[in-house]
Amino acid sequence: DVKVPSGNAEILAAYTNVVNKAKAAKVGFTKKEYQNVPDNSTDRKIEKGSFIVNSLLTLAKSIFKTEDKAETEIKEKGSDMKWFPVPKNEKGCYLTDVNFIKSAEAKKLTNGNIELKIVLKDEQDSQPTPDGSGAPLSKVGAMFYPIPVEDIQTTLKDPTVSKLIKDASATVLYKDSTAVIEYNPANDQLIKLEHNLIGGLTLRGKAVVGGEFGVVQNVYSTMKIWDVKY
Repeated sequence: DVKVPSGNAEILAAYTNVVNKAKAAKVGFTKKEYQNVPDNSTDRKIEKGSFIVNSLLTLAKSIFKTEDKAETEIKEKGSDMKWFPVPKNEKGCYLTDVNFIKSAEAKKLTNGNIELKIVLKDEQDSQPTPDGSGAPLSKVGAMFYPIPVEDIQTTLKDPTVSKLIKDASATVLYKDSTAVIEYNPANDQLIKLEHNLIGGLTLRGKAVVGGEFGVVQNVYSTMKIWDVKY
């Protein structure tokens, strides 16, 4: 009978084994990545300067790709695994700190496969694992690909943005980063993977016209991998 992993340590070990094997095997897969910047009162809290905040968020939306605009990428078996998690690194998962797991679930599906779901604790200004290092700088970055806060700060200095604002600062709180995989327990082969990141982006600064502004905006990033071929 199939043994379903139980407890945070076993579930993390099973997840790591499956994604590492898939990456080493240079599997073929189909992938889609997209973002969502909702404007409801739960996901957006404007502290001050709503006019400039709305202009900035319109700009931000032009950078992000919503699900309907995101392209579906097909990677052939044996091709470059650069953007398979953890991107630009050799392995699929570097997280070893079981205490950073907020919750972990494993269940046997009706088709006989196993589904794992891991949710991490919150982390401020998570950094991606540096290219080719295998040495994570953050817990979220040990499993996912968070946007480095420096990239956001660079965007704030972009000429189009600096026409609107000056003295801007940005921080990102990653909340409930979630990984879900389905795999075949007979051979530990990955069937599909989904990563969901919620980045609570705080932007504060002064507008060139119109005084100070401040906003906390949740940005939802999703990556789906399916149709995995060994």
